[in-house]
Amino acid sequence: MLPPELLRVVFQFVADVECRAGAHGQLPLERYQNELESGYKQIETKRSLLLVSRTFHKFALELAWSWISILSEERVQKIDVLLKQGLQSKIVDEDGKLAIYNPSHWIRRLDIRYHFLAGTYGGESPMLNTIVRIVRSCPRLNVLVTDFAVGGVDCQRTSPLILDTIKQLDITRLDFAGHEGPSLIDYIDLIHHLPNLEQLTTGRIAEPRMEEDKLVDAIRRLGYRPSPGDETLKEEQVALPPLLSWPQLSILHFSHRPLLSSLRLFLHIHLPNLKILYMRNVHLDAFRVGVFFKHVGHQITHIYTTDIRTYDEPFGYARVLQLCPNLVHLTFSPRQDERHAERWEHRHLASLGLRGVLPQTLPKDEELVGNISRWLEKFLARVVDACLDEGLPSLRLIRIEDDGLAPRRMMSRYGASWEGICRRAGVALEDKNGRIIPDEAEEMLLPGLQLDYTEATDVGDPGILSRPVTTATVTRKLIRWLNKVSIS
Repeated sequence: MLPPELLRVVFQFVADVECRAGAHGQLPLERYQNELESGYKQIETKRSLLLVSRTFHKFALELAWSWISILSEERVQKIDVLLKQGLQSKIVDEDGKLAIYNPSHWIRRLDIRYHFLAGTYGGESPMLNTIVRIVRSCPRLNVLVTDFAVGGVDCQRTSPLILDTIKQLDITRLDFAGHEGPSLIDYIDLIHHLPNLEQLTTGRIAEPRMEEDKLVDAIRRLGYRPSPGDETLKEEQVALPPLLSWPQLSILHFSHRPLLSSLRLFLHIHLPNLKILYMRNVHLDAFRVGVFFKHVGHQITHIYTTDIRTYDEPFGYARVLQLCPNLVHLTFSPRQDERHAERWEHRHLASLGLRGVLPQTLPKDEELVGNISRWLEKFLARVVDACLDEGLPSLRLIRIEDDGLAPRRMMSRYGASWEGICRRAGVALEDKNGRIIPDEAEEMLLPGLQLDYTEATDVGDPGILSRPVTTATVTRKLIRWLNKVSIS
């Protein structure tokens, strides 16, 4: 058998705990759900690897435990017991004994989702202490994703127990995906303890009214020397030069709320390696958003958003292209007005992602459906004309990211016309999953069939979650069964 080092390279995508393979960049909640689905797909491969051979079994166990998702109280207790007692192998070792492994050293990604009842999120909470114990028992953890909600609270400050535990880790990715997040003061401390962090989802920062002078004072107390000049940030002033540095941070997800509170802190942070930015709404006329883009726009290569809003020229995407001269990819929702009909011009833009261009429910009025298609044709033609006029010399791909029954029907019906427009400039047109439009992006659901339930089945592996059977999964199986019946 190959050495373990080579096997890890061969099977690196089976244990792709950061989901870098095939990721097109969703916003935090959508991205989190899609990553869980990716983890479920990895489970099937990992289970098959466990059955390859006795020699291969231990290495396959390491892969199987590399990513653990805990989405229920029962799973929290089960994982806690397994990490304390060890995992007993079902394969006899060379000495004729059943080996006992400590899987905590194999865990490189940990996803924890839990809904705390009102008043149970404090330091005396048994569940919170169990979660903290699990996190602390994983010395090789690279990725931590928390999705906590507290009953009756929309924006909860992350528990000090969790934060103190995070400070002891050497992680490269940290996602606060739920209704909680660190406060601004907490983040200042995290910057000091997590210098190697590469990816961050900010969470719901819990101190939206913190005064700017208090923020600067907190930075001072940690031993950082502020830059000379005025130490308060007022809307009529230019923002201060950065007071802190997060040197390795390259991917930043801003949670939808409260965005402006997040920016209050990040305006004071030097982010020399920031390349990829996720922001649900880019309102460039909002003071902090505009200043933030002036600070980091020159180094951003990828932006994922749903709405770009400006009130002065240049409008929308034109302003983003101007502020981000090195942009390679932009995902956004085009607006159907003349303010967003400005000329496309950018030397480095290689791909576009379009959201909100196709309806999730197909209108009954055929003329209205045709109008939607004609508007999209007009938009694509404007982009293609810019390519032909050397305004977008690097553009090679446009991806329509709307997904569902209605968008797929429209792709099947009008996709040939859209693709013909793109073909004029040699630009490929794909759907959300990377399938060519219209040849590969065919409808997968039967007309009129709607299945909206989800059922769970236990996969039987210790520490690995049950897999939800989604509507699409059930429907594909049903279609295959109907095809067999019709043939017979």
